[in-house]
Amino acid sequence: MADEKRTAAAIAGNCFAMLFYGLSFLWTKVAFKYCGPFTVIFVRLVLSSAFLAIVDALRIRGRTASPGHSRIERKDFVSLVILSLFMPFLYFVGENLGLMSVSPAVAATIIALIPVVTPLMSRIFLAERVGILAVAGMILSLAGVLLMIKNGLADASATVGGACLVFLAVLAASLGAVAVRKLPLRLSGITIVKYQNFFGALMFLPLFLFYEAGEAVLILPAPELYWSLGALALLPSTVSYLFYNNAIRVLGPARASVFSNAVPVIAAAFSAIVLGEKFGAVKILGMGIALVGVAISQIRNS
Repeated sequence: MADEKRTAAAIAGNCFAMLFYGLSFLWTKVAFKYCGPFTVIFVRLVLSSAFLAIVDALRIRGRTASPGHSRIERKDFVSLVILSLFMPFLYFVGENLGLMSVSPAVAATIIALIPVVTPLMSRIFLAERVGILAVAGMILSLAGVLLMIKNGLADASATVGGACLVFLAVLAASLGAVAVRKLPLRLSGITIVKYQNFFGALMFLPLFLFYEAGEAVLILPAPELYWSLGALALLPSTVSYLFYNNAIRVLGPARASVFSNAVPVIAAAFSAIVLGEKFGAVKILGMGIALVGVAISQIRNS
């Protein structure tokens, strides 16, 4: 019964994680109107890690020490730095730079390949089995994404370079899921995400200073910039990370990543509502093919 409740909680939390991930494409587009990608990433990671540092300090102070709990050890920092390299550093490099030249819906559709690529990474690094249907689903999903990108090129909502950058984010997310799975269970989710975002901010600091620090001081204050950065820091960079990391630990990388199927649907729906983005038959067909391929790849005992 306890395991069932734990699984149900992980599934519910992962649903909220994907909701905020889908909305993050729109919030990022809003922030890009005022500042560059490295500024957006650096600020959201600093805000998130600072918030989690406060929460973690209060949690530790109010917790009664138990024999089963162990604080972070030196050897854990190596694993956390590796995790931070994949998620958020390489993931955000791919996603945010890709969003500079592709639409939110196209980017989210490519991101939907995460549950296809993740089982392959799990097979390589965790020795998890990958069946024939998983490979077939991957090929079908790639076909759908390529159809989406082709349609995006026709209506200037995507470029080849931008699509490749988003594919980099897919690979980084898949390897990041493997890295989370290998972390010791004694580390709490709050501690993991706190250091994950802190090390990620340090990795982005040189890029921010070199490329955008001079322009950052000239950014005009605007309410929508503040709420978009705040939403990015609190929801996808904090809440979603906590829920998704927990789902990876409870459900495993392959099962947890399948929830990414909802991301392009959420992003597409809100792109139409908020940004007025229109979808032709070819783009909708490409998205459908990609999602069907992802679903096929997740059929168990294949």
